[in-house]
Amino acid sequence: MNSARFIALAALCLTGCLLAPDEPFCDFAEDCAECTGRDGCGWCPGRGCVDGNSLGPDEGICADWRWDDCTVAVDPCRVHALCDRCVLATGCAWCPGDGCSAFGQACGGGVATCDEPAPCGARTTCEACTDDGLCEWDNRGIVYCSAFDCPGFTTVDDGCLPRTFCL
Repeated sequence: MNSARFIALAALCLTGCLLAPDEPFCDFAEDCAECTGRDGCGWCPGRGCVDGNSLGPDEGICADWRWDDCTVAVDPCRVHALCDRCVLATGCAWCPGDGCSAFGQACGGGVATCDEPAPCGARTTCEACTDDGLCEWDNRGIVYCSAFDCPGFTTVDDGCLPRTFCL
């Protein structure tokens, strides 16, 4: 960053740290460590420091997204627990048995259609868990076998497991 630009930024910060609308906060980071140390910024090799969150950049997709740690990439496609949503997301592919991953990296390319159900552990609601009869929803030891029986709430202790209790 040149010294004139730095002085201009320092003057802005003395008056409340307001940045000009065409100068996003993340753009000023010069490397990954500086970038990931800033709130709301993440590092994408080839693009540099951009606005985003723990799931990926605000705009576009980055298959090598760095959020908290510059040595570990975050796969932005992992947010899609169901195949049908995964294959519709830009840059994502479904890996049977492993779930959604950027460009199907988890399984060497992934699939374009959804013939395989989502793994039980990737299902985040009771309804999604029990919908196809392959999994059961455990709510603190109370097991739900059908989407019709699901409680209207979830807790942090809830989880979707392969069917063992429900036969």
